[in-house]
Amino acid sequence: MRFVLQTAVFVGVFYFALPAGFIVLNAHAGWPRWQSDASELAGWSLVALGSGVFLYCAGLFRRLGRGTPAPNMPPTRMVVSGPYLWSRNPMYVGYLAIAVGIFLVEGHAALLLYVAVYFLIGDVYLRRWEEPALRERFGSDYEAYESRVRRWLGRRPAGLQARPGASGGREHGR
Repeated sequence: MRFVLQTAVFVGVFYFALPAGFIVLNAHAGWPRWQSDASELAGWSLVALGSGVFLYCAGLFRRLGRGTPAPNMPPTRMVVSGPYLWSRNPMYVGYLAIAVGIFLVEGHAALLLYVAVYFLIGDVYLRRWEEPALRERFGSDYEAYESRVRRWLGRRPAGLQARPGASGGREHGR
């Protein structure tokens, strides 16, 4: 029940309250707004895709990891299957898909700023807090996983290994 409440608060803040604030900023700043049927369809598709990724990953956390995405009820086992084969953070990727979808549905230019801020805050949080905590909790298993799977998207080519704690996509000139 606690997880459901935390999820409701997260969704309320990140997908209603904050975007609404950026929409107000857009109006006050006089920034453009555009809409089209195509962008709205693409936006709703991204919202559905991102929501599906989040729900699927939450199910994996519960079933395989014996925990939840909530920081106070984290998985006790590493989850490295499904979307986690292609991203160390597929829930964040799903959240970003939802945020981009909201921009495409609403069409307010300020929502692009919201997407950028969301990405930057998420990236800093991952680097400074979440990844070090996962290294501490899961040790060499997590470090091996880091060397195989990028922070945001993509597996590393065979033979190309990252240093433990290295950037999820910038090493080796990327």
